[in-house]
Amino acid sequence: MTTEGEEPDNKPEDDGAARRSGAPRWMSLLLIGSLAVNLLVVGVVSGTAIRSMASDDDGLNRRERRMQRLLPESHHEVWKYTVHAGESEKAAIWESITVVHSRMVTILRKDPFEPEAFGRAFQERVTLQGKMLGLTGRQLLSMASTMNAAERAVMADRMEEAVARRSARRAERAQKAQKQ
Repeated sequence: MTTEGEEPDNKPEDDGAARRSGAPRWMSLLLIGSLAVNLLVVGVVSGTAIRSMASDDDGLNRRERRMQRLLPESHHEVWKYTVHAGESEKAAIWESITVVHSRMVTILRKDPFEPEAFGRAFQERVTLQGKMLGLTGRQLLSMASTMNAAERAVMADRMEEAVARRSARRAERAQKAQKQ
């Protein structure tokens, strides 16, 4: 409100929430959102970089790494060498698995469906996976054959611990499934 002799004040009345800048509210929200997205991206990139630096990429797959954990530490490097020595045989088996997998996909898409053909292809894949497991088993046998009694005892203890952990996880999952 103005009195005589005063100039009218064209500013809106202050409702107690004084603004620090003249930027519209939507621009402030946009900047906060942009900052959040940037922090998310930086976090993901940093986490990936840290994880990749922390893991030593030794070329072992999950099964081979699990087998390596059974061995005494003094045999870990030899295990890596043994596994890598069988790479050509492993690659040939994986190539065969890929071909069989493609055949299974083709059979599934075919109309009418041929369950006997799919069953044969599935059985062939299981056989190839067994060959892969057999290769890893032969490599593990080769390693165990070079160990002394104390090293084999360490390996046996670790195998028992691994089985106990897996059994506990299975029992825990079964209990969760029963509760649901």
